[in-house]
Amino acid sequence: NETFTYQLDFGNTSGGDLTTVELRAFLPAGVTVNSISDGGAEVNTGEVVWNEGSLGVGASLHREVTVTTAGLAAGQILKATAQLTHDGGQAVDNTAEHALTVVATALPLEVDISTSANPVVAGERVLYTLTISNSSLQPVGGVVVQLRVPAELSFNRGVDAEPNASCTAVTCGATTESAWNLETLAAGESRTITINALVASVLSGSLITTPVRVTATGLEDTINLLHTVAVFNSPSAELALSASTDPVVANETFTYQLDFGNTSGGDLTTVELRAFLPAGVTVNSISDGGAEASTGVVVWNEASLSAGTSVYREITVIADGAAAGDILKLSAELTHDGGLEIDNRSEFAVSVAETAGIASLLSVDIAATPQPVASGGILAYTITVTNGYGLPLDGVSVQFRVPAELSFNRGLDAEPNASCTAVICGATTESAWNLGTMAAGASQIITINATVAASLVDGTLIVTPIRVTATDMEDTINLQHTTVIDN
Repeated sequence: NETFTYQLDFGNTSGGDLTTVELRAFLPAGVTVNSISDGGAEVNTGEVVWNEGSLGVGASLHREVTVTTAGLAAGQILKATAQLTHDGGQAVDNTAEHALTVVATALPLEVDISTSANPVVAGERVLYTLTISNSSLQPVGGVVVQLRVPAELSFNRGVDAEPNASCTAVTCGATTESAWNLETLAAGESRTITINALVASVLSGSLITTPVRVTATGLEDTINLLHTVAVFNSPSAELALSASTDPVVANETFTYQLDFGNTSGGDLTTVELRAFLPAGVTVNSISDGGAEASTGVVVWNEASLSAGTSVYREITVIADGAAAGDILKLSAELTHDGGLEIDNRSEFAVSVAETAGIASLLSVDIAATPQPVASGGILAYTITVTNGYGLPLDGVSVQFRVPAELSFNRGLDAEPNASCTAVICGATTESAWNLGTMAAGASQIITINATVAASLVDGTLIVTPIRVTATDMEDTINLQHTTVIDN
Protein backbone atom coordinates (compact mmCIF):
# COMPACT_ATOMS: atom_id res chain seq x y z
CA ASN A 1 0.00 0.00 0.00
CA GLU A 2 2.96 2.37 -0.35
CA THR A 3 3.15 5.05 -3.04
CA PHE A 4 6.52 5.63 -4.71
CA THR A 5 7.96 6.91 -8.00
CA TYR A 6 9.90 5.26 -10.80
CA GLN A 7 12.37 7.74 -12.35
CA LEU A 8 13.62 7.42 -15.94
CA ASP A 9 16.46 9.48 -17.47
CA PHE A 10 17.77 9.35 -21.02
CA GLY A 11 20.27 11.46 -22.96
CA ASN A 12 21.47 11.92 -26.53
CA THR A 13 25.24 11.37 -26.85
CA SER A 14 25.14 10.53 -30.57
CA GLY A 15 26.45 13.74 -32.11
CA GLY A 16 23.25 14.20 -34.13
CA ASP A 17 19.56 14.76 -33.44
CA LEU A 18 17.46 11.68 -32.67
CA THR A 19 14.00 11.43 -34.26
CA THR A 20 10.83 9.46 -33.48
CA VAL A 21 12.10 8.92 -29.97
CA GLU A 22 9.95 6.59 -27.88
CA LEU A 23 10.40 5.59 -24.23
CA ARG A 24 8.43 2.56 -23.04
CA ALA A 25 8.27 1.35 -19.41
CA PHE A 26 7.02 -2.07 -18.32
CA LEU A 27 5.84 -2.06 -14.70
CA PRO A 28 5.67 -5.16 -12.48
CA ALA A 29 2.50 -6.85 -11.29
CA GLY A 30 1.32 -5.53 -7.94
CA VAL A 31 1.57 -1.82 -8.73
CA THR A 32 -1.13 0.52 -10.03
CA VAL A 33 -0.31 3.72 -11.90
CA ASN A 34 -1.13 6.84 -9.95
CA SER A 35 0.28 9.50 -12.30
CA ILE A 36 2.55 9.79 -15.35
CA SER A 37 4.68 12.83 -16.10
CA ASP A 38 5.10 14.83 -19.32
CA GLY A 39 2.25 13.46 -21.41
CA GLY A 40 3.04 9.76 -21.08
CA ALA A 41 0.16 7.30 -21.26
CA GLU A 42 -0.57 3.78 -19.99
CA VAL A 43 -1.34 2.10 -23.33
CA ASN A 44 -1.84 -1.31 -21.72
CA THR A 45 -2.00 -2.29 -18.05
CA GLY A 46 1.49 -1.78 -16.68
CA GLU A 47 2.88 -0.46 -20.00
CA VAL A 48 3.63 3.27 -20.13
CA VAL A 49 4.72 5.06 -23.31
CA TRP A 50 6.18 8.51 -24.03
CA ASN A 51 6.37 9.58 -27.70
CA GLU A 52 9.05 12.26 -27.51
CA GLY A 53 9.45 13.27 -31.16
CA SER A 54 13.05 14.49 -31.54
CA LEU A 55 15.86 14.84 -29.04
CA GLY A 56 18.62 17.34 -29.85
CA VAL A 57 22.35 16.72 -29.63
CA GLY A 58 23.52 16.68 -26.00
CA ALA A 59 19.99 16.99 -24.59
CA SER A 60 18.52 14.78 -21.88
CA LEU A 61 15.04 14.13 -20.50
CA HIS A 62 13.64 13.00 -17.14
CA ARG A 63 10.35 11.12 -16.83
CA GLU A 64 8.42 9.74 -13.85
CA VAL A 65 5.69 7.21 -13.08
CA THR A 66 4.16 7.34 -9.60
CA VAL A 67 2.56 4.07 -8.52
CA THR A 68 0.77 2.57 -5.52
CA THR A 69 1.32 -1.02 -4.43
CA ALA A 70 -1.43 -3.46 -3.51
CA GLY A 71 -1.68 -7.15 -2.68
CA LEU A 72 2.05 -7.59 -2.08
CA ALA A 73 3.80 -9.81 0.45
CA ALA A 74 7.17 -9.33 2.15
CA GLY A 75 9.95 -10.93 0.11
CA GLN A 76 8.53 -10.13 -3.31
CA ILE A 77 10.72 -8.43 -5.92
CA LEU A 78 9.28 -5.70 -8.14
CA LYS A 79 11.28 -5.28 -11.34
CA ALA A 80 10.56 -2.52 -13.83
CA THR A 81 12.06 -2.47 -17.33
CA ALA A 82 12.37 0.42 -19.79
CA GLN A 83 13.18 0.52 -23.50
CA LEU A 84 14.33 3.48 -25.61
CA THR A 85 14.00 3.49 -29.39
CA HIS A 86 14.51 6.05 -32.17
CA ASP A 87 14.68 6.18 -35.97
CA GLY A 88 17.96 5.14 -37.49
CA GLY A 89 18.94 3.00 -34.52
CA GLN A 90 18.46 -0.59 -33.48
CA ALA A 91 15.14 -2.33 -32.87
CA VAL A 92 15.65 -1.39 -29.21
CA ASP A 93 18.44 1.15 -28.68
CA ASN A 94 18.65 0.95 -24.88
CA THR A 95 17.19 -1.23 -22.15
CA ALA A 96 17.44 -0.64 -18.39
CA GLU A 97 16.04 -2.52 -15.40
CA HIS A 98 15.54 -1.70 -11.73
CA ALA A 99 14.38 -4.04 -8.97
CA LEU A 100 12.75 -3.14 -5.65
CA THR A 101 12.11 -5.46 -2.73
CA VAL A 102 9.01 -5.63 -0.55
CA VAL A 103 9.29 -5.60 3.25
CA ALA A 104 6.65 -6.19 5.92
CA THR A 105 6.85 -2.73 7.50
CA ALA A 106 8.58 0.57 6.76
CA LEU A 107 12.29 0.55 7.55
CA PRO A 108 13.48 2.79 10.42
CA LEU A 109 16.02 4.63 8.28
CA GLU A 110 15.28 7.38 5.76
CA VAL A 111 17.87 8.17 3.09
CA ASP A 112 17.99 11.23 0.83
CA ILE A 113 20.46 11.96 -1.98
CA SER A 114 20.57 15.59 -3.17
CA THR A 115 22.79 17.31 -5.72
CA SER A 116 23.56 20.99 -6.07
CA ALA A 117 23.07 20.93 -9.86
CA ASN A 118 21.51 18.88 -12.64
CA PRO A 119 22.63 18.98 -15.39
CA VAL A 120 26.29 19.30 -14.44
CA VAL A 121 29.26 20.54 -16.47
CA ALA A 122 32.30 18.40 -17.41
CA GLY A 123 35.44 19.49 -15.56
CA GLU A 124 33.47 21.27 -12.82
CA ARG A 125 32.25 20.23 -9.37
CA VAL A 126 28.91 18.93 -8.14
CA LEU A 127 28.10 18.72 -4.43
CA TYR A 128 26.35 15.54 -3.29
CA THR A 129 24.58 15.61 0.09
CA LEU A 130 23.55 12.28 1.61
CA THR A 131 21.22 12.51 4.61
CA ILE A 132 20.57 9.40 6.70
CA SER A 133 18.04 9.69 9.52
CA ASN A 134 16.42 7.40 12.05
CA SER A 135 12.69 8.15 11.99
CA SER A 136 11.85 5.33 14.40
CA LEU A 137 11.50 5.41 18.21
CA GLN A 138 14.46 3.07 18.80
CA PRO A 139 18.22 3.43 18.16
CA VAL A 140 19.62 1.77 15.04
CA GLY A 141 23.18 0.47 15.26
CA GLY A 142 25.88 -0.47 12.77
CA VAL A 143 24.79 2.07 10.14
CA VAL A 144 27.13 1.95 7.14
CA VAL A 145 26.80 4.01 3.94
CA GLN A 146 28.52 2.91 0.75
CA LEU A 147 28.77 4.98 -2.44
CA ARG A 148 30.05 3.32 -5.58
CA VAL A 149 31.82 6.09 -7.49
CA PRO A 150 30.53 6.19 -11.10
CA ALA A 151 32.98 6.28 -14.01
CA GLU A 152 32.30 10.00 -14.56
CA LEU A 153 33.19 11.19 -11.01
CA SER A 154 36.14 11.30 -8.59
CA PHE A 155 36.89 12.97 -5.24
CA ASN A 156 39.62 13.20 -2.61
CA ARG A 157 38.61 11.04 0.35
CA GLY A 158 39.70 13.73 2.85
CA VAL A 159 39.59 17.15 1.21
CA ASP A 160 36.42 16.59 -0.81
CA ALA A 161 34.35 14.52 1.64
CA GLU A 162 33.02 15.25 5.10
CA PRO A 163 33.21 13.09 7.13
CA ASN A 164 36.29 11.67 5.43
CA ALA A 165 35.52 8.68 3.22
CA SER A 166 37.10 5.27 3.43
CA CYS A 167 38.37 4.05 0.06
CA THR A 168 41.44 2.26 -1.28
CA ALA A 169 43.37 5.38 -2.38
CA VAL A 170 43.59 9.08 -1.54
CA THR A 171 41.42 9.76 -4.58
CA CYS A 172 38.17 7.81 -4.61
CA GLY A 173 38.24 7.23 -8.34
CA ALA A 174 35.88 5.90 -10.93
CA THR A 175 34.18 2.57 -10.05
CA THR A 176 35.72 2.35 -6.56
CA GLU A 177 33.78 1.92 -3.32
CA SER A 178 33.76 4.67 -0.72
CA ALA A 179 32.23 4.08 2.69
CA TRP A 180 31.25 5.81 5.94
CA ASN A 181 30.64 4.00 9.25
CA LEU A 182 28.03 6.09 11.07
CA GLU A 183 27.75 3.58 13.95
CA THR A 184 24.53 4.14 15.98
CA LEU A 185 21.78 6.62 15.17
CA ALA A 186 19.52 7.41 18.13
CA ALA A 187 15.78 7.81 17.65
CA GLY A 188 15.20 10.97 15.62
CA GLU A 189 18.92 11.42 14.88
CA SER A 190 20.32 12.31 11.45
CA ARG A 191 23.75 12.35 9.87
CA THR A 192 24.79 14.19 6.73
CA ILE A 193 27.62 13.26 4.36
CA THR A 194 28.83 15.79 1.77
CA ILE A 195 30.96 14.97 -1.28
CA ASN A 196 32.36 17.64 -3.59
CA ALA A 197 32.86 15.49 -6.67
CA LEU A 198 34.78 16.38 -9.84
CA VAL A 199 33.02 15.62 -13.11
CA ALA A 200 35.19 13.96 -15.75
CA SER A 201 35.48 15.14 -19.36
CA VAL A 202 32.32 13.60 -20.81
CA LEU A 203 29.88 14.47 -23.56
CA SER A 204 26.71 16.48 -23.12
CA GLY A 205 23.79 14.08 -22.81
CA SER A 206 25.79 11.64 -20.69
CA LEU A 207 24.09 10.34 -17.54
CA ILE A 208 25.96 10.02 -14.23
CA THR A 209 24.26 7.40 -12.08
CA THR A 210 25.48 7.03 -8.50
CA PRO A 211 24.50 3.92 -6.48
CA VAL A 212 24.18 4.38 -2.71
CA ARG A 213 23.78 1.43 -0.34
CA VAL A 214 22.86 1.64 3.37
CA THR A 215 23.00 -1.24 5.84
CA ALA A 216 22.45 -1.49 9.61
CA THR A 217 22.23 -4.07 12.35
CA GLY A 218 18.85 -5.78 12.39
CA LEU A 219 17.62 -3.98 9.27
CA GLU A 220 15.10 -6.15 7.43
CA ASP A 221 16.60 -5.33 4.08
CA THR A 222 19.40 -3.41 2.36
CA ILE A 223 18.56 0.11 1.20
CA ASN A 224 19.70 0.51 -2.42
CA LEU A 225 19.14 3.81 -4.19
CA LEU A 226 20.35 5.39 -7.43
CA HIS A 227 20.73 9.10 -8.12
CA THR A 228 21.10 10.30 -11.72
CA VAL A 229 22.29 13.64 -13.07
CA ALA A 230 22.78 14.58 -16.72
CA VAL A 231 25.72 16.40 -18.30
CA PHE A 232 25.28 19.57 -20.36
CA ASN A 233 28.43 21.52 -21.12
CA SER A 234 26.89 24.79 -22.37
CA PRO A 235 24.66 26.01 -19.51
CA SER A 236 22.85 29.31 -19.92
CA ALA A 237 21.93 29.92 -16.29
CA GLU A 238 22.81 28.90 -12.75
CA LEU A 239 20.43 27.83 -9.98
CA ALA A 240 21.17 27.43 -6.25
CA LEU A 241 18.97 26.45 -3.29
CA SER A 242 19.48 26.88 0.43
CA ALA A 243 17.50 27.24 3.66
CA SER A 244 17.53 29.75 6.49
CA THR A 245 17.81 27.02 9.13
CA ASP A 246 19.09 23.45 9.34
CA PRO A 247 18.06 21.36 11.14
CA VAL A 248 14.55 22.51 12.00
CA VAL A 249 12.15 21.18 14.61
CA ALA A 250 8.50 20.21 14.27
CA ASN A 251 6.19 23.24 13.77
CA GLU A 252 9.12 25.60 13.17
CA THR A 253 8.79 28.34 10.55
CA PHE A 254 11.75 28.61 8.18
CA THR A 255 12.56 29.81 4.66
CA TYR A 256 13.71 28.07 1.51
CA GLN A 257 15.92 30.40 -0.57
CA LEU A 258 16.29 30.23 -4.36
CA ASP A 259 18.86 32.13 -6.48
CA PHE A 260 19.31 32.01 -10.23
CA GLY A 261 21.50 33.97 -12.62
CA ASN A 262 21.79 34.42 -16.37
CA THR A 263 25.33 33.55 -17.53
CA SER A 264 24.42 33.00 -21.19
CA GLY A 265 25.59 36.34 -22.59
CA GLY A 266 22.12 37.07 -23.97
CA ASP A 267 18.63 37.72 -22.64
CA LEU A 268 16.52 34.74 -21.52
CA THR A 269 12.80 34.80 -22.29
CA THR A 270 9.73 33.04 -20.85
CA VAL A 271 11.68 32.26 -17.72
CA GLU A 272 9.88 30.04 -15.22
CA LEU A 273 11.07 28.88 -11.81
CA ARG A 274 9.17 25.96 -10.30
CA ALA A 275 9.76 24.68 -6.74
CA PHE A 276 8.52 21.36 -5.34
CA LEU A 277 8.02 21.34 -1.58
CA PRO A 278 8.30 18.20 0.52
CA ALA A 279 5.46 16.58 2.42
CA GLY A 280 5.40 17.81 6.01
CA VAL A 281 5.46 21.56 5.33
CA THR A 282 2.74 24.14 4.70
CA VAL A 283 3.33 27.35 2.76
CA ASN A 284 3.29 30.49 4.91
CA SER A 285 4.32 33.06 2.28
CA ILE A 286 5.83 33.29 -1.20
CA SER A 287 7.93 36.23 -2.36
CA ASP A 288 7.78 38.31 -5.54
CA GLY A 289 4.45 37.26 -6.96
CA GLY A 290 5.01 33.52 -6.91
CA ALA A 291 1.97 31.32 -6.45
CA GLU A 292 1.22 27.81 -5.21
CA ALA A 293 -0.12 26.41 -8.48
CA SER A 294 -1.04 23.16 -6.77
CA THR A 295 -0.37 21.78 -3.31
CA GLY A 296 3.39 21.86 -2.76
CA VAL A 297 4.21 23.30 -6.21
CA VAL A 298 5.26 26.97 -6.27
CA VAL A 299 5.71 28.80 -9.59
CA TRP A 300 7.25 32.13 -10.56
CA ASN A 301 6.72 33.31 -14.15
CA GLU A 302 9.60 35.71 -14.60
CA ALA A 303 9.09 36.72 -18.27
CA SER A 304 12.63 37.75 -19.30
CA LEU A 305 16.00 37.77 -17.52
CA SER A 306 18.61 40.12 -18.98
CA ALA A 307 22.17 38.99 -19.65
CA GLY A 308 24.28 38.96 -16.47
CA THR A 309 21.38 39.57 -14.08
CA SER A 310 20.17 37.42 -11.23
CA VAL A 311 17.00 36.89 -9.20
CA TYR A 312 16.39 35.90 -5.56
CA ARG A 313 13.16 34.25 -4.41
CA GLU A 314 11.87 32.85 -1.09
CA ILE A 315 9.27 30.43 0.22
CA THR A 316 8.54 30.59 3.94
CA VAL A 317 7.02 27.37 5.27
CA ILE A 318 5.86 25.81 8.55
CA ALA A 319 7.05 22.28 9.38
CA ASP A 320 3.64 21.45 10.82
CA GLY A 321 3.55 17.90 9.49
CA ALA A 322 7.13 16.93 10.34
CA ALA A 323 8.66 14.82 13.11
CA ALA A 324 12.21 14.20 14.32
CA GLY A 325 14.07 12.07 11.80
CA ASP A 326 12.16 13.37 8.77
CA ILE A 327 14.01 14.83 5.77
CA LEU A 328 12.46 17.90 4.10
CA LYS A 329 13.91 18.22 0.59
CA LEU A 330 13.15 21.13 -1.72
CA SER A 331 13.62 20.59 -5.47
CA ALA A 332 13.51 23.36 -8.05
CA GLU A 333 13.54 23.58 -11.85
CA LEU A 334 14.41 26.53 -14.08
CA THR A 335 13.24 26.71 -17.70
CA HIS A 336 13.37 29.32 -20.47
CA ASP A 337 12.75 29.57 -24.21
CA GLY A 338 15.51 28.30 -26.47
CA GLY A 339 17.06 26.05 -23.85
CA LEU A 340 16.64 22.48 -22.69
CA GLU A 341 13.34 21.00 -21.58
CA ILE A 342 14.55 21.74 -18.03
CA ASP A 343 17.60 24.00 -18.06
CA ASN A 344 18.62 23.64 -14.41
CA ARG A 345 17.61 21.54 -11.43
CA SER A 346 18.82 21.85 -7.85
CA GLU A 347 18.00 20.16 -4.54
CA PHE A 348 18.49 21.06 -0.87
CA ALA A 349 17.54 18.87 2.09
CA VAL A 350 16.76 20.01 5.63
CA SER A 351 16.58 17.48 8.45
CA VAL A 352 14.19 17.57 11.41
CA ALA A 353 15.72 17.34 14.89
CA GLU A 354 14.44 16.83 18.44
CA THR A 355 12.99 20.01 19.92
CA ALA A 356 15.36 20.18 22.90
CA GLY A 357 18.45 18.76 21.18
CA ILE A 358 21.82 20.43 20.72
CA ALA A 359 21.42 20.71 16.94
CA SER A 360 18.24 22.75 17.22
CA LEU A 361 19.70 25.12 19.84
CA LEU A 362 23.16 25.75 18.36
CA SER A 363 22.48 28.59 15.92
CA VAL A 364 24.59 29.72 12.96
CA ASP A 365 24.35 32.99 11.05
CA ILE A 366 26.23 33.63 7.78
CA ALA A 367 26.63 37.12 6.32
CA ALA A 368 28.69 38.18 3.29
CA THR A 369 29.36 41.63 1.87
CA PRO A 370 29.18 43.13 -0.69
CA GLN A 371 26.21 41.59 -2.45
CA PRO A 372 26.64 41.44 -5.42
CA VAL A 373 30.43 41.30 -5.70
CA ALA A 374 32.74 41.98 -8.65
CA SER A 375 35.35 39.63 -10.11
CA GLY A 376 38.74 40.18 -8.47
CA GLY A 377 37.14 41.86 -5.46
CA ILE A 378 37.02 40.90 -1.78
CA LEU A 379 34.03 39.05 -0.36
CA ALA A 380 33.95 39.42 3.44
CA TYR A 381 32.21 36.62 5.37
CA THR A 382 31.10 36.80 9.00
CA ILE A 383 30.03 33.48 10.53
CA THR A 384 28.47 33.70 14.01
CA VAL A 385 27.96 30.53 16.06
CA THR A 386 25.86 30.85 19.24
CA ASN A 387 25.31 28.25 21.95
CA GLY A 388 21.68 28.52 23.02
CA TYR A 389 21.65 25.02 24.49
CA GLY A 390 21.85 26.14 28.12
CA LEU A 391 24.90 23.97 28.90
CA PRO A 392 28.54 24.10 27.71
CA LEU A 393 29.18 22.39 24.38
CA ASP A 394 32.44 20.59 23.59
CA GLY A 395 34.15 20.00 20.28
CA VAL A 396 32.38 22.73 18.32
CA SER A 397 33.81 22.73 14.81
CA VAL A 398 33.02 24.88 11.75
CA GLN A 399 33.87 23.86 8.20
CA PHE A 400 33.83 26.24 5.22
CA ARG A 401 34.06 24.50 1.84
CA VAL A 402 35.80 27.04 -0.40
CA PRO A 403 33.84 27.40 -3.66
CA ALA A 404 35.62 27.35 -7.02
CA GLU A 405 35.35 31.14 -7.32
CA LEU A 406 37.14 32.02 -4.03
CA SER A 407 40.47 31.70 -2.18
CA PHE A 408 42.00 33.17 0.98
CA ASN A 409 45.17 33.09 3.10
CA ARG A 410 44.49 30.88 6.11
CA GLY A 411 46.33 33.27 8.47
CA LEU A 412 46.19 36.76 6.99
CA ASP A 413 42.63 36.62 5.67
CA ALA A 414 40.87 34.64 8.44
CA GLU A 415 40.29 35.32 12.12
CA PRO A 416 40.76 33.03 13.96
CA ASN A 417 43.28 31.42 11.62
CA ALA A 418 41.81 28.67 9.47
CA SER A 419 43.06 25.13 9.17
CA CYS A 420 43.45 23.93 5.58
CA THR A 421 45.94 21.89 3.57
CA ALA A 422 48.03 24.86 2.33
CA VAL A 423 48.78 28.49 3.24
CA ILE A 424 46.20 29.50 0.64
CA CYS A 425 42.82 27.91 1.22
CA GLY A 426 42.11 27.49 -2.47
CA ALA A 427 39.14 26.61 -4.58
CA THR A 428 37.24 23.44 -3.58
CA THR A 429 39.31 22.80 -0.43
CA GLU A 430 38.04 22.42 3.13
CA SER A 431 38.90 25.07 5.71
CA ALA A 432 38.04 24.47 9.35
CA TRP A 433 37.98 26.09 12.78
CA ASN A 434 37.96 24.07 16.00
CA LEU A 435 36.16 26.34 18.47
CA GLY A 436 36.61 23.88 21.34
CA THR A 437 34.20 24.33 24.26
CA MET A 438 31.55 27.04 24.09
CA ALA A 439 29.91 28.16 27.33
CA ALA A 440 26.14 28.39 27.56
CA GLY A 441 24.99 31.55 25.79
CA ALA A 442 28.42 32.21 24.28
CA SER A 443 28.97 33.30 20.68
CA GLN A 444 32.03 32.88 18.48
CA ILE A 445 32.62 34.98 15.35
CA ILE A 446 34.73 33.85 12.38
CA THR A 447 35.67 36.40 9.70
CA ILE A 448 37.08 35.60 6.24
CA ASN A 449 38.22 38.07 3.59
CA ALA A 450 38.06 35.93 0.47
CA THR A 451 39.45 36.99 -2.92
CA VAL A 452 37.05 36.52 -5.82
CA ALA A 453 38.54 34.96 -8.94
CA ALA A 454 39.10 37.17 -11.97
CA SER A 455 37.04 37.20 -15.18
CA LEU A 456 33.87 35.65 -13.79
CA VAL A 457 30.78 36.19 -15.92
CA ASP A 458 28.00 38.42 -14.60
CA GLY A 459 25.20 36.32 -13.12
CA THR A 460 27.58 33.65 -11.76
CA LEU A 461 26.52 32.35 -8.34
CA ILE A 462 29.12 31.82 -5.60
CA VAL A 463 27.63 29.11 -3.38
CA THR A 464 29.45 28.46 -0.08
CA PRO A 465 28.53 25.42 2.06
CA ILE A 466 29.00 25.77 5.85
CA ARG A 467 28.96 22.74 8.17
CA VAL A 468 28.89 22.86 12.00
CA THR A 469 29.29 19.90 14.36
CA ALA A 470 29.77 19.40 18.13
CA THR A 471 30.32 16.53 20.55
CA ASP A 472 27.14 14.50 21.14
CA MET A 473 25.17 16.64 18.70
CA GLU A 474 22.35 14.52 17.29
CA ASP A 475 22.45 16.16 13.88
CA THR A 476 24.73 18.07 11.55
CA ILE A 477 24.11 21.72 10.74
CA ASN A 478 24.41 22.25 6.96
CA LEU A 479 23.81 25.70 5.50
CA GLN A 480 24.69 27.47 2.25
CA HIS A 481 25.25 31.13 1.41
CA THR A 482 24.90 32.45 -2.13
CA THR A 483 26.45 35.64 -3.59
CA VAL A 484 26.08 36.79 -7.20
CA ILE A 485 28.73 38.28 -9.53
CA ASP A 486 28.05 41.72 -10.99
CA ASN A 487 31.00 43.47 -12.63
